Amino acid sequence: MGEDTKNAVRMHTVKDLDQEIANFHLAEKPHGTTLTAQELYVLERAGYEILNVVIGNIVYSMGLRGLLKTFSRAFTRGEMIDFTQMNRDAREIARNRMLEEAAELGATSVVGVIFETHEYADFLEITAIGTAIKKNTAAQGNLPEIVVS
Repeated sequence: MGEDTKNAVRMHTVKDLDQEIANFHLAEKPHGTTLTAQELYVLERAGYEILNVVIGNIVYSMGLRGLLKTFSRAFTRGEMIDFTQMNRDAREIARNRMLEEAAELGATSVVGVIFETHEYADFLEITAIGTAIKKNTAAQGNLPEIVVS
């Protein structure tokens, strides 16, 4: 019986894997990413093309009425519902803007997403940052093999 090499699991030593990672040239990758070298390596091996960093940003205001309502709520115990909702709404808008930028690049997904939040009085600034990727249909991607040392 012949061995089915397509589905066989290849075993590598740690030395082999270290050499393969050393040959992975970051200089050929995008200039900006939220991913580590190892994450870039795994995505490329799985058949994904790393496109670039994508960003969505918003500076959101509750307005004077919302600020006064939230300020009066600060004197009692419990959740500040208006502030929580403002945060949720602003985060969603920032995320959607990031995804729109990714779509303009032809991305099929965004990975390594982080959110940064800054508060200024009644203003809330939220930035969503991620790395746009797309499945490379020309490449036959493989998940990394099992490493045995």
